[in-house]
Amino acid sequence: MTKSAADKPDFDGPETWPEITRDALELAVRTAANLHGLPPSCRMKTCRKTGRCQTEILRDPQSLCQGDWTHAADLTVVGMFAFLLHLTRHWWED
Repeated sequence: MTKSAADKPDFDGPETWPEITRDALELAVRTAANLHGLPPSCRMKTCRKTGRCQTEILRDPQSLCQGDWTHAADLTVVGMFAFLLHLTRHWWED
């Protein structure tokens, strides 16, 4: 039995993304957390101990940033992806 398009979820989850995309997301989240000073307030002991975000979004979903994540940190992640898209847009142009 095959699945129809209606049976498929709209979002399969980041585990289906290309590795480079997953790595970029993890790096962006860690960088934003560090820039916004979140590790000292994080509930993860390793982040507090090292003073750096230690999230491993896909390897350990429980490690997702547990600091006092802010809207400004969200915007930083979005800005990093906008920068990356602008920087690499010629890769897809013919």
